[in-house]
Amino acid sequence: MDIFELIGKSYNVLKKNLILFLPSLVLTYLAPVALAIVALYLFVPVLVVAGNLSDPMLVLMGGGFIDVVILLVLAVILFVAIVAGMSNLSKTALQTGQTSFKDFKIGAKRYFGRILGGTILLGILYLIIFSIGLGSAITLIAPAFTGLQSSEMFQEGFPENFDCPFLSGDFADAADCPFIQGFPGGMASIQPIIGAFANVSGIALILVTIAALIFIFTIFWVPAAVVDDLGIFKAIGKSVSFVRENFYTTIGFLGLFIIAELFTSTLFPPSIGGGLGGISMTPGALAPLFQLIITTFFALLLFAIYIDRTGKTEPPSESISNSESKDEAEK
Repeated sequence: MDIFELIGKSYNVLKKNLILFLPSLVLTYLAPVALAIVALYLFVPVLVVAGNLSDPMLVLMGGGFIDVVILLVLAVILFVAIVAGMSNLSKTALQTGQTSFKDFKIGAKRYFGRILGGTILLGILYLIIFSIGLGSAITLIAPAFTGLQSSEMFQEGFPENFDCPFLSGDFADAADCPFIQGFPGGMASIQPIIGAFANVSGIALILVTIAALIFIFTIFWVPAAVVDDLGIFKAIGKSVSFVRENFYTTIGFLGLFIIAELFTSTLFPPSIGGGLGGISMTPGALAPLFQLIITTFFALLLFAIYIDRTGKTEPPSESISNSESKDEAEK
């Protein structure tokens, strides 16, 4: 099937299995509320203890840091559990035509470990890329500003009659700008700063490109882990080979997702005003609902593409029997 036929199939499966919206509903509405309640019970005791001390900063900083770490860990665990359950819902619905909450529980339990491990692994990889970019920016830009402290402009301040050609759009006489004249050496002093920002921009472009390629080639690692029942590294490797064999389909999928996101943000821009107490049902209020629909649909479409291209349109008989025996044993 081509991608448009798979879109039709995903729509029909989603229409017959409305429970597929459950994970997105939990992520959009229930999870933030639950984390906010946990945050309340974590931070309030710290504030109470710090408020009764003569030097509260140590408790605020230490306790606040520990609370933030706890919240992040809980958020990741909750997110991974929902994604694991949602993945099994999508797989079962596409392979059998129907699914239920039982499949969500099975998926959350069976695939939690490998999805958590893969998420941490890829998260570390993205963090390394971000750290390289941040370190490069600091290393290149900081030395370029070392001469600013000795600048006459920063020591004496701006002149009373500040007439800079930049403000009038006359870039030809940029060297006559009092701001530039305030630097020792005039325009020559600005060159290292311009060069530093240019180099940082080039490095940022390279790192963003690398991160984008990693994202594109690993986008199918969760379907590979769930549909083919693979471990973390094998699932990532399978995703890379799958994208190489279906590159244009992958780009088409991402393009449709971006179009859907842009369409939603354009159709439902955020707005405020009117109504009871200054609050009204504006188009912006509908954006989360459409975002939920988009997230659910494209998550299902991602699995539909992988299942169709790999020919795993039916569940393995062994996995079905194992699932049923495990459920009976648990009961």
